[in-house]
Amino acid sequence: MTPLTTVDVAELLGTTREKVASMIREGHLKSYRLPGGTDVRPRRYVSPTDLLDFIVANELPQALASRVAKLTKE
Repeated sequence: MTPLTTVDVAELLGTTREKVASMIREGHLKSYRLPGGTDVRPRRYVSPTDLLDFIVANELPQALASRVAKLTKE
């Protein structure tokens, strides 16, 4: 299962990377960091499973949940 970047999540949810970062900071969406990298800003990743849990918990459209569920099988 490939981790999703905040940009990936934003595209799936139809929002901005900044909004996704805000949801992570506020504790609404789980994320983690992978070791390595030299960026000034830490890169955050979201597992497709955690994104699916977020979608279900927030009663977002079933079509979106189905799309993300496919990612959990990759």
